[in-house]
Amino acid sequence: MWHGASPSRRLASAPPTAPLSASAWGGGFELVVDRVTRIDTATQRVRLAAGRVLDYDHDVDAVGSTAGTPPSVPGATEFAVRLAEFEVAERLRAVVDVLPRDAPVTGVGGVLTGIETAAEPAEGERAVTLVCGRVLAPTFSAGGRRYIAAWLSQHGVAVLEGVSVR
Repeated sequence: MWHGASPSRRLASAPPTAPLSASAWGGGFELVVDRVTRIDTATQRVRLAAGRVLDYDHDVDAVGSTAGTPPSVPGATEFAVRLAEFEVAERLRAVVDVLPRDAPVTGVGGVLTGIETAAEPAEGERAVTLVCGRVLAPTFSAGGRRYIAAWLSQHGVAVLEGVSVR
């Protein structure tokens, strides 16, 4: 959960990939890693599991993803990686990094986690296929979907729309 606020306020989040001072918000934040137990929108306060209470100006809830591997898909239990947490993504990156450069990488899921996961190895010039179900980036506008599709195409990602894994 990210809580952006004025310099006198706080930010509660998972560990960022860049220093907060390098963020688009221009600094003035404190990193607090904890679990949120209550969000009080009336008082604009967040209570953390450790008991601390943080004030905020704006609340952006990034709840992350869920992942599941259907047992009906042959090989999924042995080879699929359910990507729903940062630590799993780090382990996946380590696995992909040691694969031969020409080894195919296939991702399943056309929402943000799937798109991000396909983009990372594609930037490293790997062959990537993204199986995205009915449509790529279904929660985006038509223009946003076109932009994402064009970026993935420019980076060699084969996007399979209208295809599902069962």
